[in-house]
Amino acid sequence: MQMIRKFYEKIYLCSNKVTQDNFILKFSSIQEAKRKKNGKRTKAMKYYILGDKGAKVPGVLKRFYESGGQMPVENRGGDRNTYKFTAKKLSVQWFIESFKGQESQYCRSKNMHRVYLSAELNIRKMWRIYNESHEPDLQVKQHFLRNVFNKYYNIGFGTPRTDVCSTCTEIGERLKAEKDVANKNQFIIEKRIHRLKYKAFYRILQEADGLLTISFDCQKNQALPKFPDQSGLLLITVDSLVSTILLL
Repeated sequence: MQMIRKFYEKIYLCSNKVTQDNFILKFSSIQEAKRKKNGKRTKAMKYYILGDKGAKVPGVLKRFYESGGQMPVENRGGDRNTYKFTAKKLSVQWFIESFKGQESQYCRSKNMHRVYLSAELNIRKMWRIYNESHEPDLQVKQHFLRNVFNKYYNIGFGTPRTDVCSTCTEIGERLKAEKDVANKNQFIIEKRIHRLKYKAFYRILQEADGLLTISFDCQKNQALPKFPDQSGLLLITVDSLVSTILLL
C-alpha cells in the first residue's frame, strides 16, 4: 500500500495531463498480440503500475500505439474556431471600414468617439451587400457580421437631420442629379452664396445690442414624423400646437 501511495503521489506531482501520460508510459508497454481473436489481431498491454488502472492507462497506451510511438499531445478543449474564421473576420472588417461615417447632428461628450453611418443603412442591408460583392468562400451569415460589427466597432446608424434649410436641401438634391459640369458649377456657386448670406445674417444678430431672442423647441411634445426640411417641420409643429391649444 505504501508503494501504491508513493506511485500516485508522483503522478499527482505532474502539473498537467501530458506530463501524467508520459509518466504512465514509463511504467507500461503495448505491442501487437501474437494471437488473433475472432480473426482480428489485438494489442497486448503490459502494466507495471500498482493499484486500480481504470480506463486512463489503456487509453494512453492506445493513443501512443496508434500514433506510431509519438509522445502524447493535449487535444482537449481550446479555441478551435479563431484561426478557422480569421480570413472571413478580416474580410468583414475591411468591408465595414470601407463605409464613410458622417457627423452626428447632436454631438455629446460621451459619444465623441462614435461613428454614424447613413440612416438608410442597417446590418441586414450591409450583410446583403457584403455577400453580393464577395466570393462564396468569404461569404458569412448575418449573425457573424453582426458580432464583428458590435464587438470591434463603435458605430451607429444616424437619423435624418432636422432643422435643415430648405434652400440648401433643394440645391443639394439638384447638385446630385445634375450631370452637366457647367450647371453643377452654377449650383455650387449658388449654394456658396446662400451660405455666405445666412452666416452674415447670424453675425449681425450676434452684434446687435439690446435684442433679446427667445427660442423653444416643441418637437418632443407630440410624436412627429421625421422630416428634414425646417419649413415643413415648422408647419407641422405649429399645426400641432394649434391642435393642442384648441383641445385645452
